[in-house]
Amino acid sequence: MAGAKNAVIRKVMGRLRKVLRAHIPDRYAFRLRAFPTWQDSIWDILVISDFFRGKGLVRRLAFLRQVEEEALTPEEQFRFRVLPFTEREARERGL
Repeated sequence: MAGAKNAVIRKVMGRLRKVLRAHIPDRYAFRLRAFPTWQDSIWDILVISDFFRGKGLVRRLAFLRQVEEEALTPEEQFRFRVLPFTEREARERGL
């Protein structure tokens, strides 16, 4: 069961990686990290990149909502939340 869950997460992250690379300029590197939430069926996927530097959290979230709609099925959108982090924010939290 855990292997099947990991395969789904890898597949979703692969699709997200493709769509993000199409939208984020090449000069910005990014990485994805997946973490389970308090419910086993819902996962947070963090997009860590300096592309998100500066003010405008609402703009960042709107950008990632658009990426989610392109890359994920409606069922996957319910199971996975995609959240933006800058490199500094990730470093401060030990990610």
